[in-house]
Amino acid sequence: DSYTGMADTLNLQGDYAQALEYSEKGLDIYLSTLGAQHPNVAMSYFNMADAFNFQRDYPKALKYYEKSLEIDILVLGADHDDIVETKSVIEEVRTKMIDGAYTQS
Repeated sequence: DSYTGMADTLNLQGDYAQALEYSEKGLDIYLSTLGAQHPNVAMSYFNMADAFNFQRDYPKALKYYEKSLEIDILVLGADHDDIVETKSVIEEVRTKMIDGAYTQS
C-alpha cells in the first residue's frame, strides 16, 4: 500500500513520471503476491491512469482506467461506489479524446 500512497501523492504534486514509477513497482509486487484480481492491482492501474490523464495522454489513461474498472467490477461488484466513479472518469477521458484535446502517444 505504500507504493500506491506514494503514487497518489506524487500525482497530486504533479510529479507524474515518479508517480508512474511507484505505481509500476507496486503493481509488480501486487501481481506477484496478490494475483491479478485484487483491489490493490486495480488501484495501481488507476494511479497509472491518473498520471497519464494529468499529462493529457488520454489513450493510455483510458487503457489503464478500463483495466482498473474490470478488476473492480469482479472484486467489488457492479454497484459499488468506486465503479460509478471510475465509469465517470472514463467518460470524461473519452469526451476529451473526442474533442481532440490530448497528446498522441
